[in-house]
Amino acid sequence: MSGKTWTGALRTGPNTGSTLERKLRPISQQQWEQICSQLLRHLAHRQDANPFMEPVDPIKWDVLDYYDIIKEPMDLGTVRDNLQHGRYKHY
Repeated sequence: MSGKTWTGALRTGPNTGSTLERKLRPISQQQWEQICSQLLRHLAHRQDANPFMEPVDPIKWDVLDYYDIIKEPMDLGTVRDNLQHGRYKHY
């Protein structure tokens, strides 16, 4: 795929039948970051997102073995910060 991200568009609504558009097109790093940011904003505004917005505090939640079980913890706030600082690249 020559190092570019290819994406299809999920079309929903009247007369679309919620089908995945088959025509693929390359997107730029900036477009990819905008799509990711939109997705993160959507997830963050959900009522059930709060527990996933910041890193787990094992002492506060009395889960002292958290880091023994979860080897690579991640939360949406960290994902957002990494995205804003260009730490993710699309291919």
